[in-house]
Amino acid sequence: MSTKVSARRPWASLVSGALTVAAILGTAPSYAQGSTAWDPVGLVCDQNRRIILIHGTDSTGEFATLEIVRGLDPSRPAPDIFGADYLNSEFKYLLDGAVDTCLLTFSYDDIYLAENGISKRGINAWNVSTSPWEREPDELADYLQQLMEVYPPPITFDIIAYSAGGIVPTYWAAREQTTDAARRRVHSIIVIDGIVSGVDFAADLACLLPKSLRNAQISTYGRFPCQLGHGSPFTRTIRTTDWWTKIRLATVRAKGDLIVWHRFAGLPGKTAADPALLAAYCPPGEWFSGFVDCLLLTHGSVLTNVEAIEAIAETIALPP
Repeated sequence: MSTKVSARRPWASLVSGALTVAAILGTAPSYAQGSTAWDPVGLVCDQNRRIILIHGTDSTGEFATLEIVRGLDPSRPAPDIFGADYLNSEFKYLLDGAVDTCLLTFSYDDIYLAENGISKRGINAWNVSTSPWEREPDELADYLQQLMEVYPPPITFDIIAYSAGGIVPTYWAAREQTTDAARRRVHSIIVIDGIVSGVDFAADLACLLPKSLRNAQISTYGRFPCQLGHGSPFTRTIRTTDWWTKIRLATVRAKGDLIVWHRFAGLPGKTAADPALLAAYCPPGEWFSGFVDCLLLTHGSVLTNVEAIEAIAETIALPP
């Protein structure tokens, strides 16, 4: 059974308590296939290719979401923050074989720490907010466009987004403000157990809350995630426009995921690849001793799934 490699996310990082309850009632347990033993995958990346990483809730940016990181002055960070202890290893196995110079990391706050006095978009991404709940999708799409504009043609991009981060590249690609010229610079968008079609339960309920409650802050995650709802204008745009004919989309989603359900992590009929993975579950005895960790394992197990790793590498390797 696959094992999650990123730090365990706290209970508050779930989309909402209602989503968790509904997921438990609506999804039967399953087990992950494959193992973490494989030959390294040679990802296509050279001076004209970049891979943009978009992390999920409570794992955003290149740095672990610790208070010491959130409290930094981004223009004058402590030098030791660039050490291995603070690096976010969420995509470590998914991108086995990718060279560091290939990788750019998206910031939900559009802030990048200055190393040796220099700040560069895509390098040392840093966030105060820890979830796309805090930002409207148009704002996030603007940030993504600005990141790509720093790397002019002929550079092209493959964008890999995890969990709630999935709304960022898909909405960017679908919205009217994005030009076909900008879309042509993206070789592929790969969403890993992410919000694509829109959450059809908890987030829609969040939209029904009184405005005063809907704008209330939930820890560092931001407001209730109304913008991720199935009926929101953002996810509706993703489902109903023809952007997927202009950019190659792959969704890597796991049946049995209790955090991001299989059905709203995909866009059926509109993907170049959509492997049917199975989420990992805790052994039965651990459900009572570590219930929250067991829930999170169903979501995070895709991060070390061999089939997921291969699907990503194969998508990136496809010809333009």
